[in-house]
Amino acid sequence: MTCKSLQGPALNALYYELGCLACVFMCMPKSLWEITIEEPQIDGRGKQSHNKHSFCRVMRKSDWRILQKYLPRVRVLRSDTYSAHMIVDVGVLSAVSCYCGPSLLPNIQHLHLGDRHFPYFMYMLHDVVLFPRLLLGTRLTTLDLHGHESKTLPVLTIAADTCPFLKSIHISFCGRIKDEILEIIEVIAYRLKKLESIYLDLKDDFTVSVPQILSVLASLSLLTDISLKWCIPTKSLRSTSSTIPWAAIRLPALRNLHIQAQPLQVIQVMKTLQDLTSLNRLSVMFNDVGADTAVPEAIGIIAKTLITTSAAVRDIEILFPHSDNTGLLPFDALRPLFRFHNLTRFRVEECPHPAWDDAMLEQLARSFPNLTHLNLLWNRSPYVDMGDVTDTNITLRGLASLLLHCPKFQMLALAVDVTSSEDLDDEDSDVSHVCHTPLTHWQVYNSVIEDDDDVDLAARTLARIAPDIESFVPLEIGQAWYLGQDAAVEDSIRQ
Repeated sequence: MTCKSLQGPALNALYYELGCLACVFMCMPKSLWEITIEEPQIDGRGKQSHNKHSFCRVMRKSDWRILQKYLPRVRVLRSDTYSAHMIVDVGVLSAVSCYCGPSLLPNIQHLHLGDRHFPYFMYMLHDVVLFPRLLLGTRLTTLDLHGHESKTLPVLTIAADTCPFLKSIHISFCGRIKDEILEIIEVIAYRLKKLESIYLDLKDDFTVSVPQILSVLASLSLLTDISLKWCIPTKSLRSTSSTIPWAAIRLPALRNLHIQAQPLQVIQVMKTLQDLTSLNRLSVMFNDVGADTAVPEAIGIIAKTLITTSAAVRDIEILFPHSDNTGLLPFDALRPLFRFHNLTRFRVEECPHPAWDDAMLEQLARSFPNLTHLNLLWNRSPYVDMGDVTDTNITLRGLASLLLHCPKFQMLALAVDVTSSEDLDDEDSDVSHVCHTPLTHWQVYNSVIEDDDDVDLAARTLARIAPDIESFVPLEIGQAWYLGQDAAVEDSIRQ
């Protein structure tokens, strides 16, 4: 038994965050409710079965008094793919709404419904549509709603009306959305003046241009984070992007910008941006690139925009998910970014192999003398032999050169080929005398180490040029085709 003095704090901790709405209703007498297993239903993605929380008798005022002890303690409600199979019957929500005031959860601050990776698992969003004011409290600051369709969009309008302190909105769509998305964005921008972060995952067939959306969001003076994911058929984009003159968009307070789109779409958006004076981090993920030759042009436009908008960017991330076109990203395509000498973080990940070598890595290092974090991961097909052109051409000498020119370097994610490396003891140069102590973490990916001699060479070299490395981390087992003897290297260094 918990003493009465601790009962309040204990209940506050227990009910601070709920995994599903049914959890709080289970606090009422067991004679009131029951959980039944619903038959599998077809939802367009296959058969989905779920448990259903419902009332088996009429709710009384005494039941409500019990529930009142717990509702004000809830600050976070999070329903995702793991809890989506427990749904609350509409009759329960209807009965509760007869007793509660404007909001069922008066002190809720963070509401997360659905999973942006699996929006079609979302049942609870439909409950919010039926009883929106039950969950949308006036103190809400974070709203994540995933799985939107046209019929659920009014929830966002109600949220804009009832949640004046909202600072963060994450929205993804799984149904057909047309021009109505722009109307919703206009309502959000007009009413939620405290909004600081917005994430939009738009469907492929939406008709509103992203520059239009950004123009509306530009009126939010406190907006610091924008994340946009969308895709338009390249053919349609090519036919319209050069003919429509977009007005310049000013986002002087923006600090973080993430864009996930095709190269031509990235070009279209970056050309419209005019004021990014506060931008600190830019992340661009190129979707569906295939053999798209617009990637180098897009990177060039990105660099030009950052310069002309006086962006004080310190962190640049370029991502290429699931692309194996080896000619897609030549090293020269990245040169426009080398003008940002104040970069502290640079990440090029999951890109087609650019066939980089030590000289190229040295050029990158000389361009970014303030670099503290570097991630260079390119895709390697599991169907090619070791030694193929898709393997890394960077050796331990290239690593030493990187540490020489980036004295603040702390964390590295890079594959090297130890089999092609030479012993730095055999030469007398600045590189051979490197002793870099800030580097503590190295994600080695599929670095090439074949035998004990390679392990010994790597251990001796690293013990000298980076003596304070604390951890070697391989790529995830499912993704790494050859991890090498990184554990043996670490053990040899310790000896």
